[in-house]
Amino acid sequence: DRGIITGGQSGFNDIELNYMIRTLKAGAIQGNLIGPISQKTTGPQLGQDNLNNGLQAAIWALVVVAVFMAIYYMFWGIVADFALFANMVLILGMMAFLDATFTLPGIAGIVLTIGMAVDANVLIFERIREELDRQSELSTAVRLGYEKAFTTIVDANVTTLITCVVLGYTATAEIKGFAITLGIGIMATLFTALFCTRVIVTLYLSVTNARQLGMLSILVPAIRRRLTPNINWIGKRYAFFVISTVLIVSGLLVMNQRGEDMFDIEFRGGTQVGFDLADGKTLSLDNVRQRLTQAAKDSNIPELAGNGASVVTVGDSQTQGNLVYANSFSIRTLSQDASAVSQAIKTEFQDVLNLTRQIQFDGHDKSQLRDAPVHPIVSRILGDNINQPGYDVEVANDLGGVVILMDDLKSAVTTKQIEERINRMRFQPDFEDLSYRDCRVIGLDRGEVGETYRSVAIVSTDRKTNYVEDLEAFDDPLGLAQTEWNLVKQAMLRDTSLGSVSNFQSQVSKTMKQNAIVALTLSLLAVVIYIWFRFGSLRYGLAAIAALVHDVAVALGLVALCGLVYDSSIGHALGLSDFKINLAMVAALLTIVGYSLNDTIVVFDRIRENRGRLATVSRAIINQSINQTFSRTVLTSGTTLLALLTLYLFGGEGVHGFAFAMIVGIVIGTYSSIAIASPILLIGQTLAAKPSES
Repeated sequence: DRGIITGGQSGFNDIELNYMIRTLKAGAIQGNLIGPISQKTTGPQLGQDNLNNGLQAAIWALVVVAVFMAIYYMFWGIVADFALFANMVLILGMMAFLDATFTLPGIAGIVLTIGMAVDANVLIFERIREELDRQSELSTAVRLGYEKAFTTIVDANVTTLITCVVLGYTATAEIKGFAITLGIGIMATLFTALFCTRVIVTLYLSVTNARQLGMLSILVPAIRRRLTPNINWIGKRYAFFVISTVLIVSGLLVMNQRGEDMFDIEFRGGTQVGFDLADGKTLSLDNVRQRLTQAAKDSNIPELAGNGASVVTVGDSQTQGNLVYANSFSIRTLSQDASAVSQAIKTEFQDVLNLTRQIQFDGHDKSQLRDAPVHPIVSRILGDNINQPGYDVEVANDLGGVVILMDDLKSAVTTKQIEERINRMRFQPDFEDLSYRDCRVIGLDRGEVGETYRSVAIVSTDRKTNYVEDLEAFDDPLGLAQTEWNLVKQAMLRDTSLGSVSNFQSQVSKTMKQNAIVALTLSLLAVVIYIWFRFGSLRYGLAAIAALVHDVAVALGLVALCGLVYDSSIGHALGLSDFKINLAMVAALLTIVGYSLNDTIVVFDRIRENRGRLATVSRAIINQSINQTFSRTVLTSGTTLLALLTLYLFGGEGVHGFAFAMIVGIVIGTYSSIAIASPILLIGQTLAAKPSES
């Protein structure tokens, strides 16, 4: 019921595509190829902006986390920073080895890896500090710290790796990029934290004979006291349950109020269009909405107005009075006719857009080379080659090459504009593998305005083609003439007025809904089984799942709330948008599942260690375990939040919703591992007489 046809790294050219369509139509299959049911197009400017924003966020996250670790853990922090940089090298090297492509969610996976990579080192260093508190020798403390942290690190990372595997098998291509980078990052983290740092620390101790561990919490007792509390967490469990119940119920009410409006077009079907205004131009959100209402009337697309469309600003915006101004916008509409929506927006916003429309000319629709206005250069005079003797331009230096005649241009353009289009196209994936070609544009018939032309000739040559000596090579489908015709045609007919266009038909939306549900369900099931196996009791698995359901429900409620307050002064101050449930958000929810489990398993592992051979856990054991792991929880969540905040502030529109959901998820996940998962372990077992819990 499904099939995938790929065309290698360069995709298909028009001849190959038409041949395939004819072949499939002529075959025994009782079907027919129709228009694509999903399209996604990103213009060069928006793609470059997304890349720059994503890389900037990754660099800032790396710097911020590295500086924090170096300040707090001093020498040991520098060791962790080395492991962090080694982590990045391993990720990039493995991505290059696999010939994998970075997507924007993939860059988000790297940023998240940066935040999570220090978790293993924090676990080890805090374990070493605990051993030193017990008056152990530094070398002994290091050995015991690595040994005791090993199980926790493996358990915590394997659960996140399970999420990556599920995403890799169920998600779309973009989200698979996130799963691949995060999965590689987890494996690299296990290697660098458990092996590389231990080698460095062992060598350092053997060379220096150090006897003390430098750490900010040791040098500043006030920090140490705050990170080693003595709180009766279990005694506050009923207050925590009330708070969580209020959050979940409120979230469900908000989600019910928003209904289907909470879902993006990936799950409902529709079209998303992003565009940048011309330099110096800005519009207010209200003005954009008014224009869309007019466009809906003019184009007879009612989904462009009212609740059928949503508009958000992209990038920087300014508030003047009650109006929000920006020069970049993203429009989502429930209309599934991407072509009609794009045309309506270009028409309505033509006075403020950098319009780069198609340039049509005689023969632009010809797919067969012999029918196209393409000619070999076998004469020194241009006119003799194109059968128009009136053009006596000298082309002696281009003998053996090819000339493409663009006659009767539908809009007058300059030769520079055509050259720029062709040069940009040469760097696109379909043509970047072609050898170097000398190309120039010759103006023939002038237009009515300035240096514009109604007819031009494009002359191209390369080192390995000479049609004077071998005219039969002109018909080679991979030769100079055919590939240059494909390139010129695509350059002239490509419309880049809009920064991005994404289209999802109902068939795709239904499949994506199913994939999202399957991914969440399989992740939860696999995690329960793993925790059940590792801790020997179903109670631990159910407690972890209860915390996960709590985290996802609260996160979804807050995402839904953003749709109601993003256009307010508070929403603008916090940088909120009308976040929708899309594939990136599903990836965020699955990552929240993995990260929340990470936190929960660290606490559970300490409970298991403190319980020892006891058949049941007590309130005192749970309180003691939470307090002992509190420093690790705060430090790890803090470093991860630093990385995610850089992604939220600098990552761009493509990962804005993902970063918001992750920030919310980290905070809620840290809370739930203490306030929800651990107290649930007491349910269903007979407790011993209540001990002192002070």
